[in-house]
Amino acid sequence: MKPRVLIFTDWYLPGFRAGGPVTSIRNLVNGLKADYDFYILTTNKDYKSSLPYTGVEYDKWIKKEDHLHVCYISGKSWRHIRRMATEIDDAAWYMTGLYSWYFSIMPVIYSRRLRDSVVIVAPRGMLSSHAIDIKPAKKLMFLFLSKIFGIYQNVRFQATSETEKDDIQNIFRANRVDLVPNLPYQSSLNKPESIEKSPGVMNLICLGRIAPEKNTLGALEILKQYTESDLFTQGVTIKYQLFGQVYNDNYFRECKRVSDELPAEIVVEFNEAVSPDELMLELRSSHFLFLPTNGENFGHAIAESLAEGRPVIISDNTPWKDLERKGIGWNIDLVNTQKFVQILHLCLQMNQDQYDKYSVSSFNFMKQFQDASDSKELYRKLFSK
Repeated sequence: MKPRVLIFTDWYLPGFRAGGPVTSIRNLVNGLKADYDFYILTTNKDYKSSLPYTGVEYDKWIKKEDHLHVCYISGKSWRHIRRMATEIDDAAWYMTGLYSWYFSIMPVIYSRRLRDSVVIVAPRGMLSSHAIDIKPAKKLMFLFLSKIFGIYQNVRFQATSETEKDDIQNIFRANRVDLVPNLPYQSSLNKPESIEKSPGVMNLICLGRIAPEKNTLGALEILKQYTESDLFTQGVTIKYQLFGQVYNDNYFRECKRVSDELPAEIVVEFNEAVSPDELMLELRSSHFLFLPTNGENFGHAIAESLAEGRPVIISDNTPWKDLERKGIGWNIDLVNTQKFVQILHLCLQMNQDQYDKYSVSSFNFMKQFQDASDSKELYRKLFSK
């Protein structure tokens, strides 16, 4: 019998609106299915949805594949979640995120009763300064109390980047922190189909929540700054499609206000989150991922874009560095908005041959990244007693 891993998470497939957390778990399960049997405890609703999934049985373990069982919990009851969890004997407990009462905090507290068990918490970037700055009072109080009461005393933390490792150690100095990068997105490994690229025409895409941490408003303000610069000329065509759940209505209204101020040459489309398959189709019909994010723990959208041969225009607040030298995109300091403007103009004026070089380089880079990844072995050590 293979070793077991019990994953606690607020959202999982068929949900997709939560974005990165769902993608991380999907890649983990697919990447290690030959080595582990996975059991996932999750809710029966998608992120920010009040409607349960259709065609899904609730409150029982469902065998999805030989290596995967999922239990969709229909109500918020720790007693019920605990009962389903304790049905899975001799499993490593793996919590994603920090602040979920039922799928992180309570499992960590209860896990202290489990002798000789491996208990792992993956904060998923929730201890970064920009993440804590969103509703900081509650988060700082929770972190303070968790240290006072020793909630995480015997827990291993997973960091997916050096930056996140520093963030975790700054708060939980006494804990073991394992640096285990996310398993990368597995593309079809077929070279991407060429997409037509003419000077003066550009399709941009953003995959991620409409939220401050994604800097959606900042992206739109950069586009506005471009239209106000000497580089901008009438007659060009720029389309910017955003796919993701709205974080809050006030922030979305600010984003909509700026987008409405853009000239006719720039068309901005706000779209709700769509399924992974639909998202890939939209990505393949775009030229560049435009995501000047305030911070990414990993950046699944970036990995997926590169794997599909779509270069990226991002901030330098991600693990993806030195992109310009590699010929696969640009990672730019958010303070340097003029640099963003210059790169947008450069991308807009690219012809077919120029664009195709970036596209092929992006695909080849991600293929090599996938082949060279040692994340599987690091996960085996993380789950090991």
